[in-house]
Amino acid sequence: MLPDQAEPFGSLLEVSFFWEQGDTLTTLSVFKGAEVKFTTVPLAGAVSADTVTVLLLQPSAGNYTFVPALIREEGGKAQITFRLKASGIYAAVVHRKTFTDLNGHWAANEVTMLASKTIIQGTSDKEFSPNAPVTRAEFTAMLVRALGLTGPQANPNRSFTDVNSGAWYASAVATAVENGLIEGFADGEFRPNEQITRQQMSVLLVRALKLAGAETPAGNLSATLAGFEDRSQIGAWAEEAAAIAVESGLMKGRGNGSFAPEASSTRAEAATVLARMLRMAGLINS
Repeated sequence: MLPDQAEPFGSLLEVSFFWEQGDTLTTLSVFKGAEVKFTTVPLAGAVSADTVTVLLLQPSAGNYTFVPALIREEGGKAQITFRLKASGIYAAVVHRKTFTDLNGHWAANEVTMLASKTIIQGTSDKEFSPNAPVTRAEFTAMLVRALGLTGPQANPNRSFTDVNSGAWYASAVATAVENGLIEGFADGEFRPNEQITRQQMSVLLVRALKLAGAETPAGNLSATLAGFEDRSQIGAWAEEAAAIAVESGLMKGRGNGSFAPEASSTRAEAATVLARMLRMAGLINS
């Protein structure tokens, strides 16, 4: 059930949520009330925040989900604080995952960190394909994993006409819809295999920040975009998100003084902005 080569770090924690109504207790698979945090007792041994992570194990489904967590080390002992969102077994693990095509790549450290935390996956077990463009389905799946969102309560193929319930990304898309992260196009399609544009990416990232409870810049954000030569090409629906993304440092313009709203991003660039979002939201160590 654990990722390959992952080793448990400390004891397992089994959590169950219930709804009490009169004399009746109803089991809740997902807890959607006020945020609940749990801090472990001090754990012996030095740790690396890049390779230690918390996973929610769900034996009945035979899978696991990344759980956002902060790790604090003091006096040779570590304490891990994480959010309890669903019933299941929580496990801290030591896990390092890298890919053969990252040697010397500028994003190698960020990609390795996110892969070790099971947030991103390769195009194969050994390759990440960092310079390949990232699709709408791939980025949505990355974002859902990064936020530690559990499976949808809705039918995975209900939302879009072009998302088959058997597709590898169907559950992630349904979860993203359920949590207000994504919307489709006017024709009812999601277009999962299209390359995600930079302005689409900015909207999803800012929604993710807000869903995580992070504060975002306020004020005259339109001035933030004034310096971009292609400012007029940014869609009205994406202006606020693009401005917040730039103002917060989540995204940067392209080297030619443009924002390039319709340009695509590589898988390495997607991993980098994802790591920035997680740190800004306080979901992983800075």
